[in-house]
Amino acid sequence: MKNGIQENLCDYFVLINPPNWINWEVEDMKYEFATHYGNYPSFNSKPHISLMHFTEHESAEEKVLNSLSERVSNMNSFDISLCGFDFFYANNTFYINVESKGPVKSLHDSLLMEMDLNKVYFQRIDDYTPHITIGRKLTDSQFRNAFHEFNDRSYTNYFRVEYLTILKRKMGETSWQEFKEIPLKVA
Repeated sequence: MKNGIQENLCDYFVLINPPNWINWEVEDMKYEFATHYGNYPSFNSKPHISLMHFTEHESAEEKVLNSLSERVSNMNSFDISLCGFDFFYANNTFYINVESKGPVKSLHDSLLMEMDLNKVYFQRIDDYTPHITIGRKLTDSQFRNAFHEFNDRSYTNYFRVEYLTILKRKMGETSWQEFKEIPLKVA
């Protein structure tokens, strides 16, 4: 079924982009870690907070994105506080902890509800934890080093979320393209 339906499927990734000054700090941490412990698969990924990933036929794109835009544009912008580092042991990941999880989880749940209403296939994340990944799928040795180096390290910052970013790629492609920004209501 290569031609037709599958050829016109696209992946969409909805996320929160931190401001540049936080991106630069995260990129410095990634560089520092890779310099000491070797390169790793997520080294080149741009800092972000993942909200959801979904797959949809390109012909339904406008309807789904309009529906998402309508829901998001009625939600107030909000502040995110970042505090310290934490770890996902199941997949050898370390990340910056989002301290103010409530507003991000509410936004995430609202997006999932909209996808359910539109009957769109999306990846459900059990136990959704908002975070900014530093290193993902590290080797066991790299993960131990990350734990020892970052477990007690302090980091705090904050920023205001005023829009969501949607990335897009054709099914089977590996690189994402920025596709659309959806503003939240300025509070």
